[in-house]
Amino acid sequence: MSTGKYWLGQSAWSATRSTLPLPQLPTNMLTIPQTRLRLQHELTKTNFSNRLLDPSIALKKENLTIADVATGTGAWCLDFHEKHPDNIIEGLDVNLSEVPPKSWLPSNFSFHEFDVLKKVPEDFVGRYDVVHMQYVVLFVRDGEVEGLLGNSLKMLKPGGYLEWGEAHPLQYVFHSSDGIEKAPAARSLHDLQSQIHPEAVKNWTYLDDIPSVFRKAGFEDVAFVQPEPKPSTLQPLMMNWLWALDEGFEAVVKRFPEKKELLEESRTLREGDVMREARELKVGLDMRMRRCIGRKPAV
Repeated sequence: MSTGKYWLGQSAWSATRSTLPLPQLPTNMLTIPQTRLRLQHELTKTNFSNRLLDPSIALKKENLTIADVATGTGAWCLDFHEKHPDNIIEGLDVNLSEVPPKSWLPSNFSFHEFDVLKKVPEDFVGRYDVVHMQYVVLFVRDGEVEGLLGNSLKMLKPGGYLEWGEAHPLQYVFHSSDGIEKAPAARSLHDLQSQIHPEAVKNWTYLDDIPSVFRKAGFEDVAFVQPEPKPSTLQPLMMNWLWALDEGFEAVVKRFPEKKELLEESRTLREGDVMREARELKVGLDMRMRRCIGRKPAV
């Protein structure tokens, strides 16, 4: 995020480039990050029983000022605003290239350039009733979590809430028609991905106990939710993961040129044995989604 660029890449991805069993699409149709990320948002919402905010957030859903940090395509905040239009909604990100045009937005909805890992601008201090963010693991390391949560506290009004939704890439579980963890090619692909950027993998220990991290940062009334994945989401999440790997392949090669051989190995595995497993064994993915919610002290 702090680079100002979505590091998986932002180029169009052809649905016919690989053998993903996606819905029937015109052969010349290009799908772009908005489509994949919207699918990811819908699958995430399904796993949390269609709740965009956890019930532990003891606020009415009207007349709030809400920030969606690392908003990406704006899917979460657009969805929330459609359900609760009587709020001020602000999508914040360092890169706003994937959000809808300003002319499409209502007057109480806006997007702003913002890096949550840097100093909070005065205009954002104490501004929000709720700060929401999800799937920031790609740019947040152990050494940055304290600053991230500290900035979130600064942005909140007294008594306001932070909701942080995340997956745990090191705890992915693969389901197949043969049983849990009976998809060896998918597991091998996952392990290869971890080798591409091992420094990042070593700096995700905060994911193991996010509630403790929240309490240490000064949040109160901390709640942690990790639902069992809905069966309807398992196969689509597997496809979404493979889609992300394919979409970002060229960008990742440029980012880690020294890992080109390893990346080529992962692509061969992805387009060969993993896709065969996906077709024959109906492989699905449990991303180990979780949400942590904390309240800023009222005084």
